[in-house]
Amino acid sequence: MASKTVSYFPGCSLHGLAKPFDTSTRLVCGKVGINLQEPNDWNCCGATSAHSIDHSLNLTLGARNLHLVGKSGFNTVTAPCAACYSNLKRSSLELQDPQKRQLASQLVGESLAGVQAVSVIHILELLSDLSISKSIKQSSKYRFTDLKVVCYYGCLTVRPNSESDPESDSSENPQSMDNLLGALGADVRDWSHKSECCGGSHSLCGPDLANLRTDEVLRQAIASGADVIAVACPLCHSNLEFRLHALQAKGKQIPVVFFTQLIGLALGYTVKEVGLHKMLVNSFPWREKLTLA
Repeated sequence: MASKTVSYFPGCSLHGLAKPFDTSTRLVCGKVGINLQEPNDWNCCGATSAHSIDHSLNLTLGARNLHLVGKSGFNTVTAPCAACYSNLKRSSLELQDPQKRQLASQLVGESLAGVQAVSVIHILELLSDLSISKSIKQSSKYRFTDLKVVCYYGCLTVRPNSESDPESDSSENPQSMDNLLGALGADVRDWSHKSECCGGSHSLCGPDLANLRTDEVLRQAIASGADVIAVACPLCHSNLEFRLHALQAKGKQIPVVFFTQLIGLALGYTVKEVGLHKMLVNSFPWREKLTLA
């Protein structure tokens, strides 16, 4: 298979709590010939608080990261974290405005010439590319057998509509993750909450509201008959995993994992290699759900 190098923005989460997302993403990409290259000296994307406190600061943080991508010789960057993806995507769109580019350039302290040409895609979009998804299927060592999965996209991966690419995926009924996992044999369940908000942004300022949203997502996933929830966002993952313990006395345990971890299993990596042993629900019989492809 032909190899390619892609600019890769892991963000703060994938260097910390969501390390298994980073690890499994790198393994999956490496298996299908994609070399992920981090921009040198990248900074926080600003999604934590800058976007709601200081718009100019938020724009500047995104502009600097996109500038670093361009300086590295790339015109596209992929971000697995949904918040990083959304924030960088918003910055890239705002930087189409010459006045905003000038403001960001002044705050960064150097010319940002050409930064408007850098586009941002989510890792789901990268892996769903026809040639790459075909390579994933052809490279798979195992297929899933009787593994019932619900794909949870959350609210930032495919929204807002003004920023997302409608040709890439639907904001109301996205299919990219469904198609990737379904091609590997997973029994992907249709369900009502695949793009509902998990309440993660309210975890600190409004925990009661966050709990209501998270509980509803978890209950609907369990009601669908799923064995596992596959996610594409570190905040969704943490929110669902931590809240799951409050529901364990009332229902079954259900693993919440990153979709790249499941792809990694199908490609032949072990449970530990893709980081599934680090999940809070880590006693799931993954190997019993795999057969040779």
